[in-house]
Amino acid sequence: MLRVFKVIWFFLLIVSCKSKDVGYINYDNWEVPEEYSYSKKLNGNPKEVKEIVYTYLSDTTLNAEGKSSGYQLYKFDSSGNIVFLKTHIDSLYETNFTYQYTKNGPQFRAASRDINSSSMISDRKSASAKIGRNKFEITDYYKDTVVMTKAITFDEERRWVKEERWKKGTLLNTVTSYYYDDKLKRREINKKEGIESEDIYYYSDKGFLDSISFYFEGKRVGQYLFINNEHGDPVYFEETNINKNYKTDKAWMKYQYDNRGNWIKKIVLSTREQHKYSYYGQAVQKYPEYELTVREIKY
Repeated sequence: MLRVFKVIWFFLLIVSCKSKDVGYINYDNWEVPEEYSYSKKLNGNPKEVKEIVYTYLSDTTLNAEGKSSGYQLYKFDSSGNIVFLKTHIDSLYETNFTYQYTKNGPQFRAASRDINSSSMISDRKSASAKIGRNKFEITDYYKDTVVMTKAITFDEERRWVKEERWKKGTLLNTVTSYYYDDKLKRREINKKEGIESEDIYYYSDKGFLDSISFYFEGKRVGQYLFINNEHGDPVYFEETNINKNYKTDKAWMKYQYDNRGNWIKKIVLSTREQHKYSYYGQAVQKYPEYELTVREIKY
């Protein structure tokens, strides 16, 4: 359920006069997605972050040497919006994401190419339009064909509270978010028949995300559990999936930080199955359950 990589929608704050228009706002300023965590704002307002992933590690410490399997490069504007993202998977493909910001919201494009042949694999884009005082419409395209249309609504506190998803004129579902003390507390996905799924968020006294409970058609189906360090980064993650005979995936993390309080090295010990196999005829890993990520941050 936790997404390894997610495509982030970024927002531009727009202020109007008497009626006080609500702009399409980016709450993900200076944030990058993480696998065993929900993204956390980076300190120091960096201009660029590059994350390089290493496997086939020589040992299980933060100073281990290994083989790079790819990287992600994020570039931010002065407001913390990501304006460029490159995802590079060694020997396979590369995708460049670009974002532009207008009064109508973010305009997005993603182009993927095969590294070996340089041929184009896919070409996607999204265009935004303001359709109300606090409502925006986003149209997703694949090779100039409309894939989906989404209508995003913000409340008077300028929080993303509703997303309606349409395909070929048919409403697929509505995602509604509820907040408490300015933190996301509950998220529902509704269809015509009623609530299909629901996520409940729990936080510590320090404001760190402790756990998320997942419900489907009124029944609890899973949970994420986070144990965080003093920086708010998880040192332990646990995913329980009740639909799969209560199977539990676990991960343990260690970090090294720079003088701004951002981690620059992270090593993960994971029980997830995808970390235990070798691909493309490569040698068997000595420590297949471990993965090291190194960050290069430019301020």
